[in-house]
Amino acid sequence: MPNLAFFVTPHGFGHAARASAVMDALSRMPDPCRFEIFTEAPRWFFDDSVSSPFGYHKVLTDIGFVQNTPFQEDVRKTLRHLESFFPLEASSVDRLAEKVTGLGCGLVVCDISPLGIAVGKKAGIPSVLVENFTWDWIYSAYVDVDRRIAYYADYLRDLFSAADFHVQTMPVCSRAPDADLLAGPASRRPSTSVEAVRNSLGIRRDCKMVLVTCGGVETHYACSKKLEQVKNVHFIIPAGAGERESAANVSWIPQRGRISHPDLIFASDAVIGKAGYSTLAEVYAARVPFGYIPRKIFPESVVLAEFIDRKMPSLSIMEAEFFDGSWTRHLPKLLSMKRQLAEENGEPIDNGADAIAVFLGDLCARYG
Repeated sequence: MPNLAFFVTPHGFGHAARASAVMDALSRMPDPCRFEIFTEAPRWFFDDSVSSPFGYHKVLTDIGFVQNTPFQEDVRKTLRHLESFFPLEASSVDRLAEKVTGLGCGLVVCDISPLGIAVGKKAGIPSVLVENFTWDWIYSAYVDVDRRIAYYADYLRDLFSAADFHVQTMPVCSRAPDADLLAGPASRRPSTSVEAVRNSLGIRRDCKMVLVTCGGVETHYACSKKLEQVKNVHFIIPAGAGERESAANVSWIPQRGRISHPDLIFASDAVIGKAGYSTLAEVYAARVPFGYIPRKIFPESVVLAEFIDRKMPSLSIMEAEFFDGSWTRHLPKLLSMKRQLAEENGEPIDNGADAIAVFLGDLCARYG
């Protein structure tokens, strides 16, 4: 197997989580390979999520969207960053192409990073686009806000179409009829038993555990006093870099803690959080009831919400409810939902990361 270069957008942690899930699935195959990761997503995230050796190269691979909060994007700030990054500089593409070739990479995998596709073309190495949306599709929804973004939508549409292979993962925002693979939601796997996680957190067996998360984005919560009033429920809130003072039934834990995010989800009786890709995929894999907060404008949110409503035990929570704590009135209904199992809805809970790993393994065998 040749080495694989992964170019990952730094937009949130969802794409880094999906790429990590694919890398981890590849590492469990009979002939594993080494990964070279190009991104500005933090190295620690991959240290915690990928079990096999990898090289880390801090490179700005994408702009994505500048966000003021987990739920609010800033179009004009995004445009300023786009203007400084695109069109891609030929010298930067050349330098990265030489580096990828020198590292012995035989395939470039791009989780919506357009830079990786350009680097693969320059290096003469096949590129694989992995996505449930591309930025041209996202930007097109904001043309009425600022028409300048249409230029970047057009530019990126051409760049994304230049990928040699195309993998889409459910829930797909814009289905490509000529995609080489349609995979299920791709998620990281838990590594610790539910009992061990709950024991580590000091949560009694007869107490409900609810995870409150914004998918890796540090968030100010003003609802802790309301949470403290909820009986027989222990809330886990990953927030920021360090421990915070916790109440009897509310534990504030570091974003990078001793327990992984997938482990927390699988150990929970319900999850409350932003409807982002990686949280959706991991909650879907665990089949845990999901109280999700959709985003008002971001176009991906509509597609994710439709998938959640149709495929998962869930209910929608308004953004204002999430921040003021009034969402706790929905908890009895959410906790009364059954944790769905594969046989209950007639669908296997296949991890899309496994299907993508098999596809990439076949490409490596063909081009390696």
